Amino acid sequence: MLDPVLKGLEISLPDGIEFCDTDAVVRNNIHIKLLNNPRNMTYKSICVEPFESLPDLIVDQYNGKSDDFYSISDKIVLFVHNWLRGSPSFVQKNSNCLDYSTAKSGYLVAYRLDEETDLNSNNFFFV
Repeated sequence: MLDPVLKGLEISLPDGIEFCDTDAVVRNNIHIKLLNNPRNMTYKSICVEPFESLPDLIVDQYNGKSDDFYSISDKIVLFVHNWLRGSPSFVQKNSNCLDYSTAKSGYLVAYRLDEETDLNSNNFFFV
């Protein structure tokens, strides 16, 4: 039960589909974006990492309810432990990952939280 909190949620890819991760390990499951509802999303769009080889098939195995996910009307949440790559960007107007793989030559990311109810790109810093 603690793994999803610490490592994020994982889902399996359809039978026969696999890919190599950034460490050249063959995988048949993916970490999904924690705050996104996977209904009507594809394996490629819900995956935390932007692997081009993932299928553009609708995620068909998720059994959760739509309200199991963080709503854009909820309070701001900032989180880490996703090891994202690329340029830092917002997940949605009230949530953002600050983990952009600084230990693997990525960005060191911070957000200065004032009294805003929506994240503001002027308070988002990375080097």
